[in-house]
Amino acid sequence: MTNLLVKKVVAKLLAIGIKEVTGVGTLIRTIVQNVLDPGSTVASYYDRRDYYPRNGFVDITS
Repeated sequence: MTNLLVKKVVAKLLAIGIKEVTGVGTLIRTIVQNVLDPGSTVASYYDRRDYYPRNGFVDITS
């Protein structure tokens, strides 16, 4: 669903005259994913900063 939404948003932006810029699709995809699934964004943020970073789990003990 997110990919379809991203494609539609990019198409609308291009239709109203915003030029294709490197990274615009990535930026829009990030924004849409953060809006549609804020819990995963928060969990990813904590996973990058916890005791065992980037292991796919939020470690709450040391």
